[in-house]
Amino acid sequence: MSHDAHEMLAIDALLPRYQSMGYVQAENVDIPELPKEFRGYQPDLILAKNGKFLAVELKSRRINSVHRRLEELKAAFELDPNWKFELIYLDDKLNQIQILQQPTSKILDALTNIETAVKGGHIESSFLLGWATFEAAARNTHSRTFAKPQSPGRLATVLAERGEIDPDEASKLRELVSKRNSLIHGGLDTDISVADVVALTNIIRKLVRSN
Repeated sequence: MSHDAHEMLAIDALLPRYQSMGYVQAENVDIPELPKEFRGYQPDLILAKNGKFLAVELKSRRINSVHRRLEELKAAFELDPNWKFELIYLDDKLNQIQILQQPTSKILDALTNIETAVKGGHIESSFLLGWATFEAAARNTHSRTFAKPQSPGRLATVLAERGEIDPDEASKLRELVSKRNSLIHGGLDTDISVADVVALTNIIRKLVRSN
């Protein structure tokens, strides 16, 4: 199923919690057929743990009539002992997340940690830390626009529209966003290079200098 920016953002925010509970995205394991009543239904996210599966449905906001139908779907879904069903409203989740602006010193410390990780050969972890640092630097540049958690694609688009990054940098960021999404959603064979990390950190440094 394709996802809009809010859904992708929510999935990114939710995955670490599920992973801490022992779940993995079911796209990385064999998925059994859905309960027979729901073979035409595709959840927004399927997670696996110890041979059991969790279907996650994302909705932008609560509408009482829709909510009642989804609760009925959940009850029917969980008649199958191999499946659980979780309903998440994005507005509720995003409104609960409050991100504080980070001081420049913290961003610079993170850049140092990225460089250290690269020297130690930890390319993928340095790349992911780079994205967290990129969002922190962007939030310092436009605190109101980026007050809430952001998808990396929106960060790149808005920064380009406002002239904070040039067209070549925006193009490179879009390429890196694709790699980032692949890696964070379980694509462990995604080709992340030192040059990718350097390109990302160079943009971060540019944003820091502009503040």
